[in-house]
Amino acid sequence: MSTLADTSVVLRLMLADDGEQYPRAVALAKHAESAGDPLVITEPVFAEAYSVLTRTMGLPVEEVLDSLADLGSTAGVCFESPVVEAAIEILRGRRRLDAVDALLIARAGMRGDRVASFDSEVNAECGERAAF
Repeated sequence: MSTLADTSVVLRLMLADDGEQYPRAVALAKHAESAGDPLVITEPVFAEAYSVLTRTMGLPVEEVLDSLADLGSTAGVCFESPVVEAAIEILRGRRRLDAVDALLIARAGMRGDRVASFDSEVNAECGERAAF
């Protein structure tokens, strides 16, 4: 059985900024690794963590993306789906896209779907997959 990580757990693992919660989060990830039951970062949690780190905390986008990618490949931790990894790559170098847009674009690309958006940045990223 997997354990789904809340954004607060992801943030503690990434920031190591809480003397009580960080060790608990690390212990959880280590237990997940030894038990063979991953600590899972879902798409919504990825999006919220990205937003908190880049918008609320003002951390550099590329550093946040690198840290998220590293966390998703840490032993005992995984992303819910390959859509998250694809969204990370879409976000690299694209300052105007948010994580939800990147997840939508990634999912559409993987499934061959079109994307309906009034956001010109999203449509530009989608190219021929843009519905408008």
